[in-house]
Amino acid sequence: MAPFTVQYKYLFLLTWIVCYLIFPAWVFPSSITSRTIMFFGLMIFFFISAQFIYHWLKKYFVDKPVIVYTSNYKELIRNNKGLFIVCMIFVIFHVVPISYPILNMGDEALHLQDGLWLYDYIDISWHRFFQIAFWWLLGSIFIIVKLNKVRASFFPDVLNNKFSSYIVYFFSKRFLSFWISALSVVYFLFTVNIQFFPSFFRYPPLSKFLYYITYIAIGITPIGPRILELSFSILSAVYIYRTINLFSCKTAALIGASIYLFFPVVFIYARLGELACGTVFFITLISFYFIRHIKNDDNRDLVLTSYFIGIGFLYKEPVFLMFFICVAFLILYKIAKLDFYNIKKFNILLLSLVPIIPWMIFSQLYSWRHYNIIWTNFRPFDGKVFTFFLHFPVDISWVLFFTFLISIVYVIVSKRNLLTLFFGFLFIGYYFFLVLDIGNYSPRLYMALYPTIAVFISQLLFRIIDRIPLKHSFRIIYAVLIVYLISICTVPSINAHFTSSDEFIKLKQFPSDEAMHWVKENVKEEETILTLRIMSSSFYRDMYRIDKSKMMGFWYDITEVSTPEKLKTFCNDNKITYIMFPSFSMKIKILEYLNSYQDKDFIEITKFNHGDNYIYIYNYKVRDN
Repeated sequence: MAPFTVQYKYLFLLTWIVCYLIFPAWVFPSSITSRTIMFFGLMIFFFISAQFIYHWLKKYFVDKPVIVYTSNYKELIRNNKGLFIVCMIFVIFHVVPISYPILNMGDEALHLQDGLWLYDYIDISWHRFFQIAFWWLLGSIFIIVKLNKVRASFFPDVLNNKFSSYIVYFFSKRFLSFWISALSVVYFLFTVNIQFFPSFFRYPPLSKFLYYITYIAIGITPIGPRILELSFSILSAVYIYRTINLFSCKTAALIGASIYLFFPVVFIYARLGELACGTVFFITLISFYFIRHIKNDDNRDLVLTSYFIGIGFLYKEPVFLMFFICVAFLILYKIAKLDFYNIKKFNILLLSLVPIIPWMIFSQLYSWRHYNIIWTNFRPFDGKVFTFFLHFPVDISWVLFFTFLISIVYVIVSKRNLLTLFFGFLFIGYYFFLVLDIGNYSPRLYMALYPTIAVFISQLLFRIIDRIPLKHSFRIIYAVLIVYLISICTVPSINAHFTSSDEFIKLKQFPSDEAMHWVKENVKEEETILTLRIMSSSFYRDMYRIDKSKMMGFWYDITEVSTPEKLKTFCNDNKITYIMFPSFSMKIKILEYLNSYQDKDFIEITKFNHGDNYIYIYNYKVRDN
């Protein structure tokens, strides 16, 4: 048991250190003394918490390692070939779209830029060095694994087992804590005086690390983070499949996974560098391990549930709600089973709060993004609690919406089990959390509800298929279902309500990449370009290695250049040579003015288009002295 306990202890500890100490979450706008206290305070807090993990897990027997490998992947794919095929179809539809330009609206550009946080401190020319080091490290690990297999073939199994156990014990118990502490102190000495950036606390750090890993793997391009989010979408479907399969058969599981993948909102956001797909992945991952723990009473599953709640929060804050959902559901389950004595399970779940509490404090102090309860949303009839539910037909189609309503009745009447009870509980929890917090409806936020919809519909459809006395009833109905799901995602006329919605309009693609490449090739050293409402300009600036002194920009607040007079004054004061802006004005008067060609002081130099969406570059000619 001891080696497994050590594995979990250092899994938690290293994750906390990477997300809080390596990522400079302790760098506040304060003195070096305050930063020193915060850094070492966090280190002590995490090491004490790790000791609690070790102490509790010694009593809470865990008989499996962190990673349990599958012996035969080919057999695994063969046994689940339906899921494999539908996932491959999903990937094929996204091969081309993941290379599209970055969205000009929404948060995609912000998330992609946050992944380049390291280059706020060091020159971006270091990126090539980090890429070489990354691939060298992967190559070294591959060689070591291969050499280990060769060694295993030449030495007896007993000797190998003793050697491996000794290495794990020796380094884990005696040296790993020392090296973690020593390297952390050295890192602190090099970084204690770095600049504070408020953007560090805009979102938690895990997504920034994951996006940065994609940049050093394949270069600074939006394709890497988009592949990551696409993978999260597929993995969400895989875990929905595995969760349903715990209580039903592969037929029902395949239906649920397929429905989730081809919800229009999931289908669209799977190709973007947004965080929504990753958020749903952590929700489904936590749900799987938690439900399996309750079903099989496997201690490893509860430990992983706690770990993924904590790390999921460090990816996106709404995952924190899974802590309350799991705790509340566990309490209700124990009341139903009349089991009031075992509190160890709650101790394990409490470990998930260790990485959550510090970030909640930091973000409350330094971030403008907060979650607040808006009680007026509870007003009868016109309150958001009642009206937001009516958005679902637009997002998932009327057919799936009515099927979901029928499935709710079916589940309540004849399909109440651990699976449907938990996902119903999850749906209620996230629905009220989202409705009470946000003022405006956003389908990507409500993706947290989609696993429940997929699970419920899968139970209903499987029941219908099971009642049809035809030999190939499943194949026929599933084929019709897949064709319909693909159609509502790819044929605009079939799901016209969604494609005409405000959320879909925000997903317009603008040729920002081409426009920024023009900047790299044509803006001279003594010239400066001003970007208006080009949200991805900073990312493409770094991608194309454009000198920061050549660019200025406004995205959210354009008050300073909101009129022609203000714009000209700003251009004169800052020696602006060019202005870049999109054709889609969102009723912003200065953009409408520029698009109207009314002013001879602004002369169109070039324009780029992606379909019907244009980006214009004007030359500003007149300068008043």
